[in-house]
Amino acid sequence: MPSFSSQLQLSSTAKTSNIVLADIDRVKGAFKVYATANAMNTTSINYFTDKQIVYVQDSASLYQATITAADYINTFEDTIAFSSFSFGGGGSVPSGTVSSSAQITSVINDSYISASAASSGFGSGGGGTSDFTQLTNVPSGLVSGSSQVTVTESQISDLGTYLTSVPAGTVSGSAQSVTHITSADLDMGGNKVLFGNVYSQLSDLPSASTYHGMFAHVHATGLGYFAHSGNWIPLISNSSQIVSGLDGQDITVGKLTANEVVTNIVSQSIAFATGSTIFGDEITDIHQMTGSLVISGSISFTGELDGGTF
Repeated sequence: MPSFSSQLQLSSTAKTSNIVLADIDRVKGAFKVYATANAMNTTSINYFTDKQIVYVQDSASLYQATITAADYINTFEDTIAFSSFSFGGGGSVPSGTVSSSAQITSVINDSYISASAASSGFGSGGGGTSDFTQLTNVPSGLVSGSSQVTVTESQISDLGTYLTSVPAGTVSGSAQSVTHITSADLDMGGNKVLFGNVYSQLSDLPSASTYHGMFAHVHATGLGYFAHSGNWIPLISNSSQIVSGLDGQDITVGKLTANEVVTNIVSQSIAFATGSTIFGDEITDIHQMTGSLVISGSISFTGELDGGTF
C-alpha cells in the first residue's frame, strides 16, 4: 500500500492564500490537452475517468472518454473508448449572441424573413430561398446602395413572378409595361425614336385603315408608302417617277415655262391666246404647216416670199 493518499490536495492555508498546483501531469479525471489523437489513445486507461473531457490540438477537437468495466466473463480488463464531444445548450449566452440553430430560426421567422420563406428555405428542407419579396422589417440603412445588392441574370429572368404588392404606379411585369406604352401616346420629349419599319412585299403591309397615317418601306419595290383612306399610297422619290405618273393624265396648269417642248401629236386646238408668239430665232429656221392659214389683221414680210397664188 502507498504511504500517501491517492488524492493530492492543497492545505486550507494554501487555498486561502490562492496557491495553485502547477506543472502536475496526468491527474486522473482532470481536463487534459493532447498534441495528437495517437498520444491520447496510447495513454494508459489509469489516467482517465468515465465521461472525462480531453482536447486534441492537431484536429482542434474535444473528445469524451467512455470507460467500460471488465465483466470477468467476456473481458477481464477495463476498456476505454473516445467519442467526439461538443457542448450543448449554450448556457447563459450574452445578449445578441447566437447560441443554437433554434435561435437562428427564431431570428429569421420573427425579424427579417417571413415564416413561409423560413419554412421553405431554412426549415427541414434547407436549400435557401431566392424569393426576396419575403424580406420584411429590414432595419433602415441596412442596404445603403445598389452595390450592396447583387442579382444575377438567372435570378432576374423570372422577376415578374416575385414582384408582388408593388406600390400603385410601379411597373410589376412586362405585361404592365406593354399596356402602359400602347394605351396612350408615347411622348419622347424631343428625343429620337429609331426603329426599322421594313416589309418584304407590298402584300405584307398591315391594314391601311387600322394604321391610318403610318409610313413604311417595301423592300421589293424600293419605295416608301403612307396609309391614307384605306390605301397604301406610294411616295415619289425621283423626277422619272413624276413623269411616269403623268402619263395618260389630263393636266391643267395656269402657266407652263419650259426650255424645250417636243410634241408628237397635237389633238387640242387653242381657242384664244393673249400676247405675242415667236417661232424660231434664226433666219435658217423652217416652219412647216399643213392646211389653210387664216390671218386676221396685217401681215409683214422681211426678205423673200415664195409661193403660189395669193
